[in-house]
Amino acid sequence: EPAARALANDEPRSSVVVGLVPGQKMLRVLVVDDDQDNRELLHELLDVIGFDVHEAIDGMNALDEFERVHPDLIMMDVKMPRMGGIEATERIRSTPEGQDVPIIAISASTTLELVEHTNKAGFDGFLRKPLDEHEMFEMIRALLKVEYRYEPEKVKHPSRMTRPLKTPTIDGVPTELIEALRDALERGYSDEVT
Repeated sequence: EPAARALANDEPRSSVVVGLVPGQKMLRVLVVDDDQDNRELLHELLDVIGFDVHEAIDGMNALDEFERVHPDLIMMDVKMPRMGGIEATERIRSTPEGQDVPIIAISASTTLELVEHTNKAGFDGFLRKPLDEHEMFEMIRALLKVEYRYEPEKVKHPSRMTRPLKTPTIDGVPTELIEALRDALERGYSDEVT
């Protein structure tokens, strides 16, 4: 099992990654996903931290972008039209330049069969959709040996709110309707409320 799969996290879970420690090499990440929203989300998460992010819309496009960009890491969706992530990864691994580049599989499915298939295809890690941001950054840290800057996660506490919560008002609602709603709720007739 790759080291990235069982990470010893030396940062507390309540810390969030806010950037890369200055002075590190600019690392290129290729995000491959046929879903535009997924690509944009990953692009934004990685770009804000300080990675140079490139995108591909499927496995075929990923092969072209791999040749053009020479990424330091590939985040590869497994199921895509035209060419899926497994075939694209096998093709990348068959090239001299693609032997050592870390490739992380991303999928909504986590069947044992799929995870084993990604292992055989040469993926270095597996992330399940919806992505856990903390898990993703820790896997990238282990694979690329990058150092992050962390900040404690801001915990919202009711007594520390800057503005008090607004109390909902019911101005303009007829008194009879308010009484009928109150009566229905007190008797447990929630169907009547809708």
